[in-house]
Amino acid sequence: MITTSNAHQARFTPGPWEDNGIGLIYGQVCGDDDEAPFVADVCRDGAGGFYSDEEQANARLITSSPDLYEAAKAPGVDAVHDALSELLEDPDAGNDDIREAAIDLCSVLDSHREARTAALAKAEGRSA
Repeated sequence: MITTSNAHQARFTPGPWEDNGIGLIYGQVCGDDDEAPFVADVCRDGAGGFYSDEEQANARLITSSPDLYEAAKAPGVDAVHDALSELLEDPDAGNDDIREAAIDLCSVLDSHREARTAALAKAEGRSA
């Protein structure tokens, strides 16, 4: 049986991230901080300069990174995959058990697809 783990702790600024409209990307204010943490500057000419289509696309991709990261982790998919995998390897598992695990997997995959589709749409600048 193959098992997966997403136990590694991310060390980047937590999302959501936002573009301030002139190419500066910031995280969210949290705790006792009184200003949002700086994440990135996507403008070649510096803040307030010309904001090209390419720079705006880069900003969309960067601001969608926390969502893409969460979609890629997919802990629900891993857990249901592991449960179904165990049932398929169990010679005593009945068809009803396997069917229920497959239904659970489909449900989790549907949720994952929605999260992934929304994150990709955000990155591409379109509606999901």
